[in-house]
This record gives sequence, structure tokens and C-alpha cells, in this order.
Amino acid sequence: MLAEFVFTPTESKCLIAKAVAQMPEVQDALHHGIIAMHPSTSTYYLLKELTGEYPDVDKVWVTGMIVPKGQCVEAHTQLKKAEKDTGLNKALADAGTYPHSYVLLQGKRHYGWVLSDLIEKMGPDDIYIKGVNGLDAQGKVAVQIGSVDEYGTIGRMVAASKRSGFRIIAPVGLEKLVPGSLTEAAGFVNRCVGYAMGVRSKLYPFDALVVTEVQALEMLAGVKAVPFSAGGISGAEGSVSIAVEGSDEQVEKAIVIAESIKGSQLPQIYSPQCMDCSMPSCHLCGMRKPWVQEE
Repeated sequence: MLAEFVFTPTESKCLIAKAVAQMPEVQDALHHGIIAMHPSTSTYYLLKELTGEYPDVDKVWVTGMIVPKGQCVEAHTQLKKAEKDTGLNKALADAGTYPHSYVLLQGKRHYGWVLSDLIEKMGPDDIYIKGVNGLDAQGKVAVQIGSVDEYGTIGRMVAASKRSGFRIIAPVGLEKLVPGSLTEAAGFVNRCVGYAMGVRSKLYPFDALVVTEVQALEMLAGVKAVPFSAGGISGAEGSVSIAVEGSDEQVEKAIVIAESIKGSQLPQIYSPQCMDCSMPSCHLCGMRKPWVQEE
């Protein structure tokens, strides 16, 4: 039996979260170890799958983001960092002080663990989950780093993973598939940037266990999944169309799962006013541009 699905980027995040939550290594870490997740739109649904509760959107639940005006840092994130006595600049300079990771220790949510302490606690039985900004055809992923810390939170976690043996999982929708090699792209991008639409960033490629819509459908329903087109309009921008094949029972299961996530919507995300922005690496900070629309 064959079926075709269309998923918006948000629906894809929801689908992938369902699959990641059921992975044996994730379930094992949930009950016996540590699961740490960087707050993002990719992990928003995953926290709900693992704990039954969505993140508190009045706190930091997403940090870096791309919005119509360019690369940006969510307003709540700036406010939380600015509240520190050390000030925003110093907080951004040391990724080890990052305090907003979602941390589950034997299934119980813990708050306020800074990244450097989290790294010290994690070992071979633990899992780190990080949303990414790019995926290439070779299966390598990459994260944009907008802080003045050279390696950002992801650089710290990748280095710690190599030392301590915990696994890194990258949930990523096919909307983020980029042509060519991300390693080569990083060599091009990671130079002195003279202009950026928003926060100037560097690219950090790394290897992780990648879960896209394809792996998600195969894990959840046992079907073979093949993406065959992408894009859309009227709210379907960035969508991916996927065909699945399997037994009647497998495809019917995939249909039930696919229909259960249709219409998924993320909470509103607050972009700071450029004139009030305190992000030191943003080219729009303190400026007015005619093409930037702000409420």
C-alpha cells in the first residue's frame, strides 16, 4: 500500500519528536540516566513526549532563531541573560554558563544546571539532544553559533561527548537540507563577516545520530519513506512531501500518526525590537531598516 503525506516544518518537528522519544537509547536514559536538551523549536515537542508537559514559554524555550528580518536571538533569552550581574556580553562569552538546558535526571525535570556542571555529570548512558540549522546529503549536521564564544554550547557538548561517551541526537526536518558539504560551507562562512542580516554567525559542523521525517516514519510505523517534493504557500512554506510504502497495517498506522500531528502550531516567538536590542554581534542592533517590520 502507498500513501502520500505533506508536513509543514512545525508538523515535522512534532512527528520527529514522537520518534525520538521512543528510541530505545532515549527511553533507557529517561529511566536510568540523563537526557539533556538544548531549548529550541525542535525540542519543544520532545519535552512534551518525554514528560507530558510542554516547556514554559514564559521562560527561555528557544534561543537563536531565523525570522523574516534575519538571524536573531529571542527576546526572553536576551532578558534572562541581561538580568545577570555579569551583563549580557560576559554571559555570551562563556557558553559554560548557559543555564537553560532541559535536563531530565531519571525522568525528573531539573532546572538551572549550567552547561559546565551538566557536562561533568554526563556519561556513556546519557543522551544530549540538539536542534540544528543544517543537514547535508552526507548526513552531517551543523549549528550556527551567534555568541561571541567561539564554539558555543554545541562545541562544548561535542567535545564532552568525545571524552565521556554520551550520544548526541539531532532531530532535523528535511526543510534544513542544504546542497553541498556543510564542512566546506563552514570553511567559507567562518571568516571575518563584514555584513549580516541580523546576528553574524559561524557554522559548526559535527556528527550526530540524525532523525528526520524519513527515519521517524520508518521507526514509528515500519514503512519505507521517500521524500519527493518540498515547499508550499499560504502557511505551507518549507513543507516536505513524503511517500510511504508498506503493508496495509503499517501504512494505516502511518496515516493515523500523520493525521494526529496535522495542524500543530508552535507558541508565539518574540523577536526583540532592533532599536532596543542588546545583542553585541547583531548588525541590526540599535538600527532602523526600512525592510524590518516590527510591532
